[in-house]
Amino acid sequence: MCFKRIFSVFILFLLPILLLAQETKQTEYPFNQLRISVTPSLCSRLNVTNEGGATIFQSSPALGAEATISYYQRIVKEFGVSLGVGINSTAHSYNFSFVPVVPFPTIPEYKHEIKEKRYEPVGMITVPLALSMIIPIKSSSWNIDIQAGAKFNYLFDAGAEKLIYDYWWKDAGNPFPPTDAAAKEKSFYWVEEQKDKQVLFSYFLKAGATYTTKRNNGYFVNIVANYSPQIASEGSYLLRAIGGDSYGSFKKNINYLGLEVGYALTLCKNR
Repeated sequence: MCFKRIFSVFILFLLPILLLAQETKQTEYPFNQLRISVTPSLCSRLNVTNEGGATIFQSSPALGAEATISYYQRIVKEFGVSLGVGINSTAHSYNFSFVPVVPFPTIPEYKHEIKEKRYEPVGMITVPLALSMIIPIKSSSWNIDIQAGAKFNYLFDAGAEKLIYDYWWKDAGNPFPPTDAAAKEKSFYWVEEQKDKQVLFSYFLKAGATYTTKRNNGYFVNIVANYSPQIASEGSYLLRAIGGDSYGSFKKNINYLGLEVGYALTLCKNR
């Protein structure tokens, strides 16, 4: 998914919403609120570069989620700011299926076809800061809520290396490859990943609606687009297929589209 294009479409999506929103009465904007939300998300696929052989290693969008609690403070009339903290899992998925090259046809562990599908979540603590604008809808308890902001994301397990492989090499005295290098040399396939960064920054847009109750609390739902120009981790792979080795590299990011739902507790109605 090209998230720069998605952001552009997101902006165009806001225009008809703004045309529907009209202020016809004096609106009681909340002075401050405590907001709690959850956001199921569809995360972008890996950025895969295949350098040799058939394109066997593939990636698809994966499901992620975020839970956030934030404090909203009105600045003036319909404008306000919010600061929060949350836990996020931005996930990635990859899969491949191939018939491997077999060094010794009599190996008992030989599999006629190797199929692998993996789901890899990236866990992080996130701190979002946003500027928001509340737009009343004519003769309704519903308001349009538009937000734009940035996130500080602290990733877990940064600096860790991960090696996944399926090996054919066996020895009675040493049933597993003694080193990662040996595992990569004596395997049908291997996938290696290096998580380079501990801190990433991302930017987000939200657009949705809030239903205001008689006590000036609210239920809200937002479409969310999150984009980061930084890379969370990088990796490489090698698949020893009969038709020729398939190898290349991949990159992980923390881009996603989500649907946020939550509850806003108003602390002070007016001030």
